Amino acid sequence: MKVAYLHGGSYSGDASKKGSGLIFVHWDDPSCFIEAIGSPKRDSIQSKFIVALWQVLHFLPSLKNYDAIITMGIMRCVFFSFFRRLLGNRIPWIAWIEEPAMVLNPLRRRILWKLITYSLSTATSIVCYCQYQCSFWRERLKPSVKVYRIRFPVGMNPPTSLPYNDYIFSGGKWHRDYSTLIAAAKEVDAKFIICTTKNPITGENPLEGIPLPPNVSVFWDRSPSEFAEILSASKFAIIPLKSNLVASGVYTYLNCISNGKAMIATKTVATMDYVVDGETGILVEFGNVTELKEKILYLLQHPEEVERLSKNTRRFGEQELSPQKWVEEVKKVIYETYKGK
Repeated sequence: MKVAYLHGGSYSGDASKKGSGLIFVHWDDPSCFIEAIGSPKRDSIQSKFIVALWQVLHFLPSLKNYDAIITMGIMRCVFFSFFRRLLGNRIPWIAWIEEPAMVLNPLRRRILWKLITYSLSTATSIVCYCQYQCSFWRERLKPSVKVYRIRFPVGMNPPTSLPYNDYIFSGGKWHRDYSTLIAAAKEVDAKFIICTTKNPITGENPLEGIPLPPNVSVFWDRSPSEFAEILSASKFAIIPLKSNLVASGVYTYLNCISNGKAMIATKTVATMDYVVDGETGILVEFGNVTELKEKILYLLQHPEEVERLSKNTRRFGEQELSPQKWVEEVKKVIYETYKGK
């Protein structure tokens, strides 16, 4: 079987090739070849629209060479759906939705989401990375469209015997509730480090207008490897998220899990897929400064609890988010989609 994988990166070729930077680097099924179809580099949300259209149009002449198609991202799904309908093509199609599922408000989003829903209704299968997204699309699409949850895989880093540094970590740029974190940090005798960056599209500063107390330091624009290194050396991590119907924080969850790091996280639509309350981390309500402060103090005063949560986090990653389990789940989706064409 030969499957085309349209994604947002520039790499084209064998999607399982090490160093490609794609999620299919874990793929190990020789009977199913996944060919990555890359796109030109984009620098803004405006060009993202054009690039997705160009990529789909450029791919269409070779459509007949594949047994199934995977499109990553909503924009590619919309364009591919349109031309697939236009051509009367019935090739098995998996729409992999990496973007968050948002509530259909405000009004300006409704037309967009109606278009997206109409487009996805022609897919054979849909893959989402959290249960909330699955429920969101099952409610809006006809039963013939199969919806699967496949959480991102985690490559586990080996445990370290080095002592942790004397700080608490927080990081990320999308939908972060840093005002609540910093308000709680002001009342805690501990050092905090926040790794973040401005929104590359809008230029929005996630810490704008928030006065920083002396015990909070901000590290701007760190590379992924630096982000992971700073996180791994911390006592534990805090992932403060805004309370909206957006699945966010996953990149930071995965970094915590790969390093076996205990977490305090805001309870949101995606958190429960990656953080088990009381077992791998502690969940708190959005905007509750007092609750967050109490949980931070509790972990600082009970290092044995941090150790327990950290061990459970590592075990969760090894058992539930392993690359091997991910491969088996993706195989199931591809073969069921192909058989159900």
